[in-house]
Amino acid sequence: MGGSFPMFRLTERGGDGLCCDRRGIALGPVALVEAANANGRRVYRLRPAEEIARALALAYDPFTPDDLARRLSGLDVAARALEADDLAKATVATVLMKLPPLSADAMAKLARDPTLKKYSPDQPRDEGGRWTSGDGADRAADDAASTPPVRVAANDTGVMSDAGGILSATASGAVQVPPPPPGSGSVREQRRHDREGI
Repeated sequence: MGGSFPMFRLTERGGDGLCCDRRGIALGPVALVEAANANGRRVYRLRPAEEIARALALAYDPFTPDDLARRLSGLDVAARALEADDLAKATVATVLMKLPPLSADAMAKLARDPTLKKYSPDQPRDEGGRWTSGDGADRAADDAASTPPVRVAANDTGVMSDAGGILSATASGAVQVPPPPPGSGSVREQRRHDREGI
């Protein structure tokens, strides 16, 4: 019995791994599940699946679609346990996601990614789950004039995609990381993008 067994653990919020507490679930600097108040009661909301997939792929590349499905399922179980005020079950479900500690490079990637910062489940979102400004101002013309052209770097690894949307696996089974969304993410801007086929 000289073999070793992998150990999985939780960390403090902002630490080098998963954290599960009454505020929700976080992976390093990134909130995956956040507490919010709805109709006077506390609810826990998962971040959109594409954003969770991006965080996991940045932290644990390569990350297969099966790996992603298992982790999303684990996050859902943990979020439901938090809503039922069962912190013990939530922490066990989080540990059972079996995610190892984050490397320093993975922590830096997660902290640098602009699409993963400042998540709030109370922030207004459009029907696709994208953040909106919620201020009602008509800025579509201003956005069209001030938006710089998108530049895409060469990518010989075949892991990243500039297509966005649903994650697909490459021939090697790795998940493609979706790019950050263009512009400010306002609903009016997204409607313009949808209309113009951008």
